[in-house]
Order: sequence, then structure tokens, then C-alpha cells
Amino acid sequence: MTDCVPAGINDCVPAGINDCIKPWAELPWPIKTYFCLAVISLLCVLGLTIYTLVQQSNEDSTVSLIQLIGVLFCIYYVTRGILQENRQELIAFVVSILLEMIRSIVNFSVVSKDTKPDIQPRFIVILLVGLFHVVCALSLVLGQNMMAFRVGGALESLQLQYNMLSLCFSLLTFDLQTQVLNLSSL
Repeated sequence: MTDCVPAGINDCVPAGINDCIKPWAELPWPIKTYFCLAVISLLCVLGLTIYTLVQQSNEDSTVSLIQLIGVLFCIYYVTRGILQENRQELIAFVVSILLEMIRSIVNFSVVSKDTKPDIQPRFIVILLVGLFHVVCALSLVLGQNMMAFRVGGALESLQLQYNMLSLCFSLLTFDLQTQVLNLSSL
């Protein structure tokens, strides 16, 4: 395994092939706070989605299942995006959140009036939490401090290769998400 050392940090936790997770102590407190809020709010949305999924009949559960898969991928993206300082994962997180919001709006607008009170709490939470996450994640992506890990002592060409590998892995993960969502909607 290659030595993956962020600039100025002598240790990192290996997360897999060519992956490094930034130690919790190295994260600034605003990013720690946002990460905790992001995971907690996504877990709340996940809980509401599971509750709605359990309450629904089989023919109505497709949209909730798609929401469930989307929220799981959002948790994955925000975790990798923040702990690995990966812009591509945060961009995928923003896109996933926007897709979740769009799915929720479409679902809420097409359901019958008697079903709306059942899904209204999830609808409101997804929109409010989604807007919060889009604003915060975009501020991280556009901020100067959000840089991909630098490999200690590596040439600039090796760093570009690392960034390209990270981009390819992010695109593969996003493709996996779309394939899983396509299979669950059949």
C-alpha cells in the first residue's frame, strides 16, 4: 500500500486501496460540527423513510425504497467527502441530495390526498435538511481549505494521478448508485 500522508500530518488511518481518512483530531471544529449534523440529520431522514416504508402497502413502497437507497448513498458520500477531503464525493453528495429533494417533491405532488398526511413529515424534513446540506456542502466544496489529500514527497504528476483515481472512484460509486436505483424502481 502506498504511503498516503496529508500535507503536514504524519499519520492517517488507511481506509482501503489508496484511501486515507483524516484523523478526527485534525478536523477543524466547524467541519466536525457539520459532519455530526449531517450524519444525524441523514439518520433521521433514514428513520422516517423506514417508518414510512413499513407503514405502506407493497405497491406504494417503491418510492420509499428509492429514497432509502438514496439516503444511504448520501451518508456514504458525506462521510468520504469530509473525512477524506474529497471534493468529488462532496459534489456527488450535493447531487444526491438534490435528487432526493426532487424525488420527494415529485412523490408528494402525485400521491392522493389521503396519503399526504402520512408522508408529509418526511417531505418537510427532506426539503429542510436537503437545503441545509446543499448550502453547507457547497460552501465546503467552494472553500479554499477543502483540498484532496497530498501524498507526502510525491511529484505533482503523482498527485494528479491520485486526484484522477479519486475522481474515477467517485464516478464509479455514483454509477453504482444510479444502477441500484434503476433496479429498485423495476
